[in-house]
Amino acid sequence: MFSDMERAISEIRCYTHCMKESSNFFRKNDYMGAAIYLENAARSLKVLDELKKEGKNGQVRLVGYVLNGRNGMDSGL
Repeated sequence: MFSDMERAISEIRCYTHCMKESSNFFRKNDYMGAAIYLENAARSLKVLDELKKEGKNGQVRLVGYVLNGRNGMDSGL
């Protein structure tokens, strides 16, 4: 449950993109590049946590929404 589903989906996409890019930089031994993407992924997780907390306060409920495999996400929220 998120208070703002559109923003949550955007943050999930950002998170998965950043994790993929971080892995790519890591494989190239570019640790600073990998770290920058990991920091962005962590930021997205923090935003998702805040949206989840707001959603628990009763603003909006999510029931049965699934991200049909987009950006590596093939599980439901």
